[in-house]
Amino acid sequence: MKREDIIVRARSLISVPWVHQGRDWTQGIDCVGLPIMVGTSLGLDLSALPTNYPRRPDGTFMRYFREHMDIKELLKHDDGDVLVFSKSGHPCHCGIRSTLRGKPAIIHAHASYRKVVEQTLESAVAVLGKPGYVFAFPGVED
Repeated sequence: MKREDIIVRARSLISVPWVHQGRDWTQGIDCVGLPIMVGTSLGLDLSALPTNYPRRPDGTFMRYFREHMDIKELLKHDDGDVLVFSKSGHPCHCGIRSTLRGKPAIIHAHASYRKVVEQTLESAVAVLGKPGYVFAFPGVED
């Protein structure tokens, strides 16, 4: 799997409705569903992931992604990584890093937007706060 494949697949979900715990290409997905569906569609076995979680996910789904990276490395990292936003030390939102008009961006499903969107990271931070963690899909080739 290449980083470009991750971005292409994630962008194919733009405008899909947001649905809490959604895992359906047309009926809707949530923020956790986005990396799960992208990874699964690209051949990752994510069948062991929990599908039922509280309104604010506890982050257990992230153990299926590769190493945690320091957020200071975010701008140095490539598109296709999973950004995790946290409040009070608890993961509360995630999305897939991309580049939009030459700027760092995020593709994510958010309740406020009611759908999957892509926006610059700068504008996303105004709504989501700063990302606290970065994870990579396993087996990604540059």
